Amino acid sequence: MLAYYLRIAWKDMRLTPGISAVVIAEIALGICACLMTLTVYRRMSANPIWWKNNVLYAVTINTAAPGQPPNTRRTGIPSSQLSYPDATFLASSKIPRRTAIMAMAQGTLNGAPGQTIAVPVDTRVATSGFFRMFAVPFEYGGPWNVAADRGPRPTIVLSHRENERLFAGRDSVGRTVLWDNHPWGPLSIGRQGSHEG
Repeated sequence: MLAYYLRIAWKDMRLTPGISAVVIAEIALGICACLMTLTVYRRMSANPIWWKNNVLYAVTINTAAPGQPPNTRRTGIPSSQLSYPDATFLASSKIPRRTAIMAMAQGTLNGAPGQTIAVPVDTRVATSGFFRMFAVPFEYGGPWNVAADRGPRPTIVLSHRENERLFAGRDSVGRTVLWDNHPWGPLSIGRQGSHEG
């Protein structure tokens, strides 16, 4: 039966070679697009630090008033953001070996030599525990210590991409940059391909 269908397909291809080539190219393109989409989806949904699955936990607390939904966008699910007092109270607990407080923020970054326009950046605001817990690699410098979390001067780690934009990829450890027109430093640089985002 299969041989019969292959013979008919071969005869049709010989009768109309142009249309057959277009159909074969369309099928090949569709298969390639499907495989590429599945590959990108698998890569983007993968856990980059799977070896820490049993030790990393995200704490959520229902901080809404009684009778109110905890999350207005998704009912039944606690808010993904803790309040600052709740986060600092939980971080001061002696139960976990390590803790990290994190939040996402948007701001502008400038202060590089010759830079006149501030660059908008998405920022992960974190305490020092973030770097050990999430195994963040560094290209230049390293993470700050716990004392710097409480210190008067905020510290910053630039991604490889931002270091390329601001300092042309040079070792800029120890320099000060302006994040939303406030000085931050000394500087460290995360390695390319690390947890940028």
